Amino acid sequence: MLAFDVRAEGRPPVFTLRAHDKACTSVSFSLLCPGLMATSSVDKTVKVWDVEKGRPALVATKDMG
Repeated sequence: MLAFDVRAEGRPPVFTLRAHDKACTSVSFSLLCPGLMATSSVDKTVKVWDVEKGRPALVATKDMG
């Protein structure tokens, strides 16, 4: 996954993240908790990330298998 700042056209990604072992199917950002991002994947996991400081840090993982 690559994250870009859409206000900075032509600049490199803000960060690159290999979030899952298989394809990432969903990315969601929280409106109530700034800096919180959740991802899900066909590997049957959901992961919660802290992206507040611009570099993702894994907070929690849930195996949905």
